[in-house]
Amino acid sequence: MPRYVFKPERLPTPKDVAGGMFRAMVPTTVHVQTAPGDVEPIDHTVVMDLDVVDDRLVCTRIEVEMPDGGTPVTTEVLRRIPVGRYIREAAATGLLVLEVDRNDRSKAHPFVPPSRDFAEYGMSDEVLREVARLYHWALATGEAPLGLLEREYDIPRAKASRWISTARRRGYVKDAG
Repeated sequence: MPRYVFKPERLPTPKDVAGGMFRAMVPTTVHVQTAPGDVEPIDHTVVMDLDVVDDRLVCTRIEVEMPDGGTPVTTEVLRRIPVGRYIREAAATGLLVLEVDRNDRSKAHPFVPPSRDFAEYGMSDEVLREVARLYHWALATGEAPLGLLEREYDIPRAKASRWISTARRRGYVKDAG
């Protein structure tokens, strides 16, 4: 996994994301440096400014730095930068996006995802609440909720879509608006 170093230019302000279910500490600047063994290593340092736009954490500026004696920044290098993945991982590793406490909205805490097998016994209210949490986390960090449920939890897209719809009907999914 790349190394994420946060260097806010000014004091971050908490901003609600994902319909107020999460809170992002922005604006901030993150320096991303890949390490040997990373899935998608690049030899450059990526510097991203992150902020909230349209209820989501997004990259508002990106800079790519050539290392001393390294290869220059080319269009090939730029195409290989997984901006979305860097945003998601920065959100998870840097206490950048916090989950709002359901009982006391003035408090927020780091997001702790459910175990990979949280849905193994099928749909229940407890499972639907976790699906809603993952749905809001995905929205907050710019990820596709169905993709997250399929990739990380092996829940097929059709089932994930039904569960999200059911969670929405039961009031667990709060759409922005």
